[in-house]
Amino acid sequence: MQNKTERDLLEKRLEAVKKVAANAKNREQMEDARAEMLELSAQIAEFKDLHPTRLIVDDTTPEKLVDIMNEQGGSIAIISSEGGIFDAMAGRYDRTYNFDVYLKAFTGDFISIDRIGRKSNHVENPRLTMALTVQPNVIQGLMSNDVFRGRGLCGRFLYAVCKSKVGHRKVSPKPVTPETKKAYYDFVTRILLDQGSGEVHLSKEADRLREEYQSCIESRLLDEFESMQDWGNKIVGTMIRIAALLHLSSFPACEPISAETMTAAIKIAEFYCIHAQAAYQMMGANEEAESAKYLWNRIDNAGKELYSKSELVRLCKGKFKKAEDMGPALQMLVDMGYLREAEQETGGRPKTMYIVNPKGKKGIKGKKPSILEGGLSA
Repeated sequence: MQNKTERDLLEKRLEAVKKVAANAKNREQMEDARAEMLELSAQIAEFKDLHPTRLIVDDTTPEKLVDIMNEQGGSIAIISSEGGIFDAMAGRYDRTYNFDVYLKAFTGDFISIDRIGRKSNHVENPRLTMALTVQPNVIQGLMSNDVFRGRGLCGRFLYAVCKSKVGHRKVSPKPVTPETKKAYYDFVTRILLDQGSGEVHLSKEADRLREEYQSCIESRLLDEFESMQDWGNKIVGTMIRIAALLHLSSFPACEPISAETMTAAIKIAEFYCIHAQAAYQMMGANEEAESAKYLWNRIDNAGKELYSKSELVRLCKGKFKKAEDMGPALQMLVDMGYLREAEQETGGRPKTMYIVNPKGKKGIKGKKPSILEGGLSA
């Protein structure tokens, strides 16, 4: 409160001196006012605003979220039992998609916002934690949103799909013991008070485990993770973050992450792999793969080597109502190498065409490849 009062006094004094300068009756008054204005402006520019510490927010707009992150040194957590945050991302307030802050905060990318009518915000090291306990229909709506899926939002979450206990719940469960409460309180307090900084490194043994796990994930991207490659592409990086958190909860940053800690992180990552598959099935990723299979079968049966998007829409008339509906299936075929995009000059705006990979056509080595068996090399 005192900090805000001090800034207000400086700003009000500056406005008063401006009035004095505007009504100056001689050169001496003007020069004195000018010198004081310059000094006050410098003090305001160097003034450091202090804000009450906040750890958690719930229902907030993306613009306000950036304000809060700026005030809190770039760090905040969104913890909610509802999925209203996705409505805000989809434009509940301004009817336009606005979720760059959530994408950038995942990777720690610099956030810089300059807009008319709002103060500028520059967050150098954004760190956003999101913990949402939502109903299954909220998860189902995520994957049906092509913008969320196409820009990688769905692939940035870790999912835990719980089995319903309705009908099997304990009516009077035992409360959490005082010892457990204290241990949790002490742990959280210690983490929050730790102001240590620096880089965390992997030991040679931990890095070897990381490399083995990354190789394993890479092969699974064309197998069990085929319909959720956006998520699978990020799990190794997420696993390393988990290893760093496990390490820093017990050891200083100067010590390298051990093989034991890396093994524990891999086990946690594998837990999330299983649940991500269940979540993506719930969200309709399997339907997307089926649409890609349908689209490829139509292309293969037609026998052409080059298609425009409008030709593909006509080819699948009845399956996709408009070109946008075909987008995710078409992109999956491109990602897997069945099709390749190419620009065709038309004398005006270039036209996107799709070239069919001959390795995917019938009759090659006596077997027609399946969309679910992996991608093709171009």
